[in-house]
Amino acid sequence: PSRAPGVRAPSQSRERLRGAKGWYILVNLTMPRAHGAGGLGAIAAGKHIYGEKPLGVSFADGKALITAAKKKGVRVGSAPAKASTAPATS
Repeated sequence: PSRAPGVRAPSQSRERLRGAKGWYILVNLTMPRAHGAGGLGAIAAGKHIYGEKPLGVSFADGKALITAAKKKGVRVGSAPAKASTAPATS
């Protein structure tokens, strides 16, 4: 269980997470090899996902997440993210 006020940590069971009410986003901080499966499960349940890089262990895994999210109408975010690749100037 979470110790932060107002934050609940749901069960680790994927089946229970998919059917759980009252949460809208999965913050996925698992090992990289689990990013794809965990993200796809959350997307299938209609949840947004936010995780650390990489989205998946292959380009195909990452693309599958994006494709599934578009079909389900949810968003995918990842950290770290850059707004621009241009060097900062003063």
